[in-house]
Amino acid sequence: EVLVETRNDTVIRGRLEMCDEDMNLIVEDATCEHLPTRAKRKASKVSLRSRSVRYIHLPATYNPVRSLIQKVDAEKADKEKASRRRKLMSRKEMKLREQMANT
Repeated sequence: EVLVETRNDTVIRGRLEMCDEDMNLIVEDATCEHLPTRAKRKASKVSLRSRSVRYIHLPATYNPVRSLIQKVDAEKADKEKASRRRKLMSRKEMKLREQMANT
């Protein structure tokens, strides 16, 4: 879970889904609390522009290197699956063409 403080005194707690190179954020399963009024509300997804973020508090147990490695490994696995699908489709197409040529 991540805690984001915004420049308009709102605190957002939730799961960090995405952060880009400009520090634009997407927080999922978020609870938003406006500090001056103590008004709270929940949102399934909150998008924050970098200029509205004051602080991002990460858990003490968060390991950014491990997170990056997991993301790279997942992307590699997805590419390998797609490659296997393409090869399998190519083999099936070749068999179909052979069958059509033989008939």
